Amino acid sequence: MRKTVFRNYRYRDCDAFADWLGEMAAQGWHLKDWRFGLRFEKGEPVQAHYAAEVFAKGSEMDTLPGPDAEEFAEYCAAAGWRLVDGRGRFCIFIREREDAEPIMTPQERFANVKKAERISWLNGSCSFWMLAVLYWLQLLTVDSASFLFSNTMLGILLLVTLEAMGGLLKGLSLLVWCTRTARRLGSGEIPYYGKQGQKVRTAPKITAAVSVLLLIEVLAILDGMKAAAVILPVYFAAALALYLLIGRLRLSRDGNWIFQLGGGAVLAFALILVYVLLTFSTDSREKAGQESHRSVLGSVSVWQEGADSALVRIAEESGAVSAPSQGMKCLRLTVYESRFPRLLDRLWEKEVKRPEEWQDCTAQWGAQMAAEQGFRCCVRYEGRLLVFFAA
Repeated sequence: MRKTVFRNYRYRDCDAFADWLGEMAAQGWHLKDWRFGLRFEKGEPVQAHYAAEVFAKGSEMDTLPGPDAEEFAEYCAAAGWRLVDGRGRFCIFIREREDAEPIMTPQERFANVKKAERISWLNGSCSFWMLAVLYWLQLLTVDSASFLFSNTMLGILLLVTLEAMGGLLKGLSLLVWCTRTARRLGSGEIPYYGKQGQKVRTAPKITAAVSVLLLIEVLAILDGMKAAAVILPVYFAAALALYLLIGRLRLSRDGNWIFQLGGGAVLAFALILVYVLLTFSTDSREKAGQESHRSVLGSVSVWQEGADSALVRIAEESGAVSAPSQGMKCLRLTVYESRFPRLLDRLWEKEVKRPEEWQDCTAQWGAQMAAEQGFRCCVRYEGRLLVFFAA
């Protein structure tokens, strides 16, 4: 009889991890191997002593003990410890002799745990920091409208920002932990890594991840982002399948790198292809109509009509753009609406660059502000901004 249990202990909780394995053995569940989960076999209850050691030469890409870990295991076997399995920088040992010596000195153990925690923290935080910087730069400089009037993009921006801030707090917590543990070692105390009786459960984390995915999916559907609504669940399902397959195959470190890079490239190409096909099919059906997006901050509506349309004739009569008939093929009207004046001011500043080069036409439109430049005209009313562009 076998069962698989999912646990995600941090490196600084390695003692709590080992004690939990001992508790499982006392219940008759003995660790067999560690794939994408910890696999146990049912047997006689025994009092077993495990050690969860952080191996200095290990890597997060290790799905099984590598050559260096196997060599280290031979040294530990001579000291009375047998290697059961390992993953990442963890190596799981079981004591086979009562007189077995400790695998590492307290100072070596602390150095290994501290290094592994720092690398794990950087790996988990850097991607969110880069995404947060890229998204905020896009919001503030490049294409702010795609964020401001999309609940999906606002939700993603909020989640990425919170994760980036959470990474900074985790780094501060790690710094405090390292300082306190170093002081305890300096005073001659042997620290316990983790909390007594600590049991890590992955169900809350999985529930939180699924909830975030569902929230983004609902926002994408409400925003009319059909391509994103299809791609998001497909991407996460494919990524999960890739992760489970890697755990099943248990490739070497180099093989894992190659498999992940190759699988990631194939997945990215397939998703881009699907996104392009869905986007073009949607655009071809909706090109002649009105395109609208709405968020908690306001809405944006876009009309694009040919030179012989009623919208162009209205623009000619009202003088929305200068000399619209001179080679104009179409007219594009964008209407921004929001109850936040500062947001509309920001959009005005983005549209009307170098105001000295624009001609003031506020009186002509009876608006708060209005300016035109060639085939382009911007009009600001209370709670609304109109942008005409002739091409």
